[in-house]
Amino acid sequence: MSKEKLTTTLFLAMPDFSHPFELHFDASMIGIGVVLNWSREGSCSKENLQKKVWKGIWKIQGASVVKTFMWQACNNILPTKEVLYKRKIVQEPSCPICGLANETVDHILWSCPSAKDVWTECSPKISKCASIVDDFSAIMAHLLERLDADQLQLMAATARQIWLRRNSVVFGGELTDPSTIIRWAKDQVENWCTFSKRIPKREVVSGSPSPAAWTKPPQGYMKINWDASVDKRRKRMGVGVVVRDHDGRAIVMLGTSREYVQDPSMAEAIAAREAVMLAQRLELRHIILEGDSLEIVQLLQKEEECWSTYGQAVNDTKQRLHSWQGWGIQHVSRSANGAAHQLAQLPLGYDAAQEWRGSFPQCVLSIVSKEC
Repeated sequence: MSKEKLTTTLFLAMPDFSHPFELHFDASMIGIGVVLNWSREGSCSKENLQKKVWKGIWKIQGASVVKTFMWQACNNILPTKEVLYKRKIVQEPSCPICGLANETVDHILWSCPSAKDVWTECSPKISKCASIVDDFSAIMAHLLERLDADQLQLMAATARQIWLRRNSVVFGGELTDPSTIIRWAKDQVENWCTFSKRIPKREVVSGSPSPAAWTKPPQGYMKINWDASVDKRRKRMGVGVVVRDHDGRAIVMLGTSREYVQDPSMAEAIAAREAVMLAQRLELRHIILEGDSLEIVQLLQKEEECWSTYGQAVNDTKQRLHSWQGWGIQHVSRSANGAAHQLAQLPLGYDAAQEWRGSFPQCVLSIVSKEC
């Protein structure tokens, strides 16, 4: 038996002595061997544990995106650095926040010092539900037995916010403090409780395929166009995001840049994420996203996880999108994305991100005026 199997098998976890077990032992001239064997009666197989966790997750009161995230976490299919390292997508598997251990699901969501800070401040009862098993599904089974419905709802929302914070560190270098993470989780729970009573299901708005000219969004919606530019010589990318209302008026514009990004698809994925994050900061309720990268738009429309080199940005954007009451995303031609395309050229010349409200760059505003 390999060393890996010996050190990762579930039987090396501390046994529950309330269950029946058998003790087998033998001796020889050079040593003693003892084996503690749990009997099948009263024990829980891995298959039964998975079924228990599966049923428990989908009974949690909350948004479908939160339940889906918890299912992904318990099945170890989140794009952690350890997973990406095994797929030879990243160079090393260490945690991007603490750097003290490999980034596994249970580490980043539970045992990382930064995650522990969040759980300690979130709920003493949750933080005390520590588990010595290095498996998030086993941790979740432990929590399902000890937390009530409200506590489970907050725990799931908080776990997702911890993951989103992790993505902010990876893509933006920004570590959100525990108090803000908890506030966002509680706001998400409160918003779901409010809107679930009034809205039977999430409304999804779809547009016509690849329009050649910019069109106004429906009444009550904001349209967000994004684009990315790449300067391979300077190893730099620019992001342009333009937010307009149903009359076509510019509300907010965002220009930002990233160093060491030369792949156009990666740049477009990051730009789409910046557009969604801007919508979150503006607390917009109904949005329609438009971009001229067909590849990224199609990836964002799919339910499946994206495992490409820019999959983390795509998956994070999809998770954020599903928190909206009504949203849509469609591919448009470059001619229908002129304002965002022009805006994406500007940040290539400076480092700091810039938002415009009320007073906009004239070269972009002139395009907006023509399109209206």
